[in-house]
Amino acid sequence: MKKRFTLFTTFMLFFLYSTINGQIAKHEAAYIYNFTRFIKWPDTQAAGDFVIAILGKDEEITKELSASSANRTVGSRSIKIKEFSSVDEIPDCHILFVSDSKSIHLKIVAQKLAGKPIVIISEEMQRNPTESTINLHLLDQKLAFHINKMDAETRQVIISEKLLGLSK
Repeated sequence: MKKRFTLFTTFMLFFLYSTINGQIAKHEAAYIYNFTRFIKWPDTQAAGDFVIAILGKDEEITKELSASSANRTVGSRSIKIKEFSSVDEIPDCHILFVSDSKSIHLKIVAQKLAGKPIVIISEEMQRNPTESTINLHLLDQKLAFHINKMDAETRQVIISEKLLGLSK
């Protein structure tokens, strides 16, 4: 009986964690898509598809971004979601998402992409890293974000005052 209870409790905790993680990923995907409406990239980034890259394979956010960006555009450009398993594979893109589980690579990512007009979005839940342009985190059990204005300027992307005003 005790073994069944432990197994049941473990299953329920895993299910609850998966559900919460899925809900966070859904909200993060909505934030990321909405960020595209308030950020201006240099004209050199204006041609072709709008690429959102994700560092890590099989991330929950990939599924959510793919679903939420289907049939949507950034301006007149189609959105493409691409996953990469290592920092060395990251191509030119418009946005790079670095999940909390991959945040150990954030400093290397920032160095590799230094000076490029790529918005690095991290999800450091415990701090606001200086290596990312936007950091998603939980604040009072709600998803919030912090914008690193200096990083945006270095990357030559213009973030609207409206979005800056919502940054926590």
